[in-house]
Amino acid sequence: MKGTSDPGLKDDFDILNEILADLVPKVCNKISRVSPILAILDKAFFFLDEAFVSFSIEIAREGLRNACALAKAQKSAAELVSGTADFAHAVTRPAWPLRCVLFVIRLFETRDPDRGYAVLLSRS
Repeated sequence: MKGTSDPGLKDDFDILNEILADLVPKVCNKISRVSPILAILDKAFFFLDEAFVSFSIEIAREGLRNACALAKAQKSAAELVSGTADFAHAVTRPAWPLRCVLFVIRLFETRDPDRGYAVLLSRS
C-alpha cells in the first residue's frame, strides 16, 4: 500500500486485494443469474463488468489509503473531503448514458428479494 511504513499492513492489503480480485468473476456470475440484462451485458462486453467492479474496489481502497495518509497528516482533510464529494456526485448522478443503461437493467431485475438472496448466497 502506498504511503504506509507498516510492511505487515501492506502485506495484508495485498492479500485482501488478491482475495477480492478472485471473487469478482464469481460475484458477477451470481448477479447475472438474478439480472437477465446484466447477463446479456456480461456476454456482450466480456470483461467490462469485472473491470468496473475492480475499479470500484480500487476506489474503496483509495479511501483506505486516504485514511492512512490523513493519519500521517500527508493530506489535508479538505483534500480528502473534496475527493470523496466528487466520487459521491459521480455515483449519485451518473452521466446520462449510464443512467439509461441502469434504467433498462432495473426494468428486468427480479423484484423478489428472496430469490436474489438465494442466488447470491448459494455456493454455486
